[in-house]
Amino acid sequence: MIEWVGRVMFSELKGAARYEAMIAEAEAAPEDCHGLFLDPDLLIKKGAMNGLSLDVDRGTIYRAALTGLVRRLKTGLATLETAGNFHAEELTLVGGGTRNQFWTQLKANALGIPVRTLDEPEVTVLGAAMVAFWGVGLFGSPEEARQHFNLPSQVTFPAG
Repeated sequence: MIEWVGRVMFSELKGAARYEAMIAEAEAAPEDCHGLFLDPDLLIKKGAMNGLSLDVDRGTIYRAALTGLVRRLKTGLATLETAGNFHAEELTLVGGGTRNQFWTQLKANALGIPVRTLDEPEVTVLGAAMVAFWGVGLFGSPEEARQHFNLPSQVTFPAG
């Protein structure tokens, strides 16, 4: 979804300049996205865009895409909480999207919990190493192994 908006609506820009413009324009867009609703199911099925009007610009479309993905995250977390019989007090996120602080703030606001982002580009490899350390008996659990690594992170709290 993010890549699609960038490719289609910000095609004149490349690399970091593209993402900087996307974020700046989304931040400037109204919170209600002028009533635009974007269903982010483009990878699974056909997505949908409802409420498109002449007031909507590309920054608003990008904000609506981020908002749609946040709604999907909130629904998924609620499903996990119900299935696992727990309540998340914090969410840890990894990957390229974590570099978008605006999006991270939208997630924290919607979920109503702090969102931690790890400043580790190779988190998958590091996680596999932690499990391996547990597997060979160096640690009593993967969680214990994780506690022995000083992973730099940022915490974003819900606004208000």
